Amino acid sequence: IYPRWHIGNPIGYVWLIAAAMLFIFLWMLKDMIGRGPMAAMLFYLMTIAPILGFITFYTQLYTFVADHYQYVACIGPMILAGELLYWAANHVERWRAVIFIGVSAIILTVLGITTFLQSQLYQSDYKLWHYVYVHNPHSFIVKGLYGATLLERAGNGATATQRQYAAEGMTQLVAANQMHRHVPSVVFNLAGGYMLIGQYRRALHYYV
Repeated sequence: IYPRWHIGNPIGYVWLIAAAMLFIFLWMLKDMIGRGPMAAMLFYLMTIAPILGFITFYTQLYTFVADHYQYVACIGPMILAGELLYWAANHVERWRAVIFIGVSAIILTVLGITTFLQSQLYQSDYKLWHYVYVHNPHSFIVKGLYGATLLERAGNGATATQRQYAAEGMTQLVAANQMHRHVPSVVFNLAGGYMLIGQYRRALHYYV
């Protein structure tokens, strides 16, 4: 869940200008390099356009962008990259095998390491939402989910460490509720948190 940006920031338009210039550049060179690069970029644009904000959908309440939005769209640039590798190898006959094997090994190694490092975030709910909270601390949904994992980590609250988790979890849930009231998951977790710390009247208030 990435932070929501402010439209008034002029730096944000740099990427729009750069994308427009890329399309103009590819269009001007289509007779020289063919229509493949332009087709790959158009595929990317057409498949990612529906989730750029022109059509409103529920997750925009939390964030304007997400990694999985581009899973289909990135097929175009990936095919273009593969075609460029094939073209380069065919133009250097003596080193064709070296280029194919060497570059492929580098790509697979980089992607493998990146995937392994990313997968470490999903070892537990706490580790995932702590990471998201560190990078996006002002989102009510992140505070709510991070607070819930802290309460889960607190358990029965018997030890000092567990009580510390419970206190921090309640802080995050109270802040989330103040930012965006009446979100069912936040209210339910608040009630459970008050039950955990022994404030049963306040828990009943949130349960009803």
